[in-house]
Amino acid sequence: MLRFIADQNFDGRIVRGLRALVPDVDLVTAHDAGISYLKDPDLLLWTAKHGRILITHDKRTIPDELEKLVSSGVELPGVILVAKKASIGRLIDDLVITVCCGEPQDFHNNIYRLPFPS
Repeated sequence: MLRFIADQNFDGRIVRGLRALVPDVDLVTAHDAGISYLKDPDLLLWTAKHGRILITHDKRTIPDELEKLVSSGVELPGVILVAKKASIGRLIDDLVITVCCGEPQDFHNNIYRLPFPS
């Protein structure tokens, strides 16, 4: 089963909606894990150590940090980059599909973007 972590700035409404629709999802928040203070490179290294795919809205810095780490040989579980400017319902629905149908190789060392194209 896939394991996830939502970063410290991820929309809690989406987390709650995902948990309501997929009660057995293995998802923790950075706050729950006690790591909300970590900077992006350290957060990504934490995901590698704990085998959790990062769910984030941070399109400004996470993609560059992921590329730097992967280029240096670090293996990462991956990132799901969720747009902020789509409807919450659509993002939850797309995330449910992603969580339920995704395989580890879909995310490994990559960025997976939501929402899905229309």
